[in-house]
Amino acid sequence: MEHKFAIVFANEMNFKMVGTAPHTPTIIESMNNYAKGAYIATRSQPMSPTGIPCTANHLRHYDAVLVPLAVDAGLGELGRLGYLMTKELAQESGSPL
Repeated sequence: MEHKFAIVFANEMNFKMVGTAPHTPTIIESMNNYAKGAYIATRSQPMSPTGIPCTANHLRHYDAVLVPLAVDAGLGELGRLGYLMTKELAQESGSPL
């Protein structure tokens, strides 16, 4: 199904876990956040009864490439590891970004 609009959100990742890339803690933190994102996206499905067609896009099902969609929404920029990088979440976590 083709949609005209998207609701995009970001989850903060633990900088200490991600800073070890490409090692196991990074993979664990990434998968943990993908699971959180899937939960949030599927809980947002109640928009469907309003007549607005919607599809939850997440790790196990997506029709759009998610990080570029978040960049287009103005949430941040594409990072070196393919993650969305945001100044707001980086400052909260104390990362050097």
